[in-house]
Order: sequence, then structure tokens, then C-alpha cells
Amino acid sequence: MRKKWLIILSSVTLSGTFPLAAESLKDGTYPGRGQGLFGLVQVAVVVEDGRIGSIEVVREKERRPRNALTAIPARIARHQSTDVDAVSGATHTSQAVMDAVKDALKQAL
Repeated sequence: MRKKWLIILSSVTLSGTFPLAAESLKDGTYPGRGQGLFGLVQVAVVVEDGRIGSIEVVREKERRPRNALTAIPARIARHQSTDVDAVSGATHTSQAVMDAVKDALKQAL
């Protein structure tokens, strides 16, 4: 039983989200990448005053529906967390954007 809990806790820790405390990040612009359904999704995350200021999707090859490419960055910036709901019908694209932002934020810690 103990091994099961260790595995579960390890996988939660490794997948990780970034709920952010105020001023916990270094200011700057950070690139990040996540795997989408049709290729890499690349973002640029701007950190200002220790918080996510903006997120821009700079390169992607995703197809329809494309609204996750704008909705997910807006949700992440509004909630200051990568733990946001995916866009219905665009689960892979949503996750790719979230993963790309996580990748970028690792550099800002």
C-alpha cells in the first residue's frame, strides 16, 4: 500500500502545475514548448513584477478548433496558474499550451 501512495504522489509532483505566489518569478520573457496534436506549440511568457503579465503563442500547427490558442493563455494569466480548464473540443491544444507555459515558467523560478 505504501508503494502505491509513493507512486501516486510522485506522479502528481512530476506533472505539476504552477499556482503562483505573488512576486515569485523573475521578470523577463521566457520561451516554452509543448506538444500539440499537429506539432509543437511555442509560447513567449512575459513575467512582470513577479507575475505572469502576458502569454503569446508564437508558433503552432494546430487545426480546428483554434480558440484554445487564445483562451488558455488568457485563463492562465487571469488565474496566475497553469491549472485551468481545457477548452471543450480542443483538449490536446489546450494541454499543449499549458505545457508550453509550464516549460517557460521553469526558467523564471
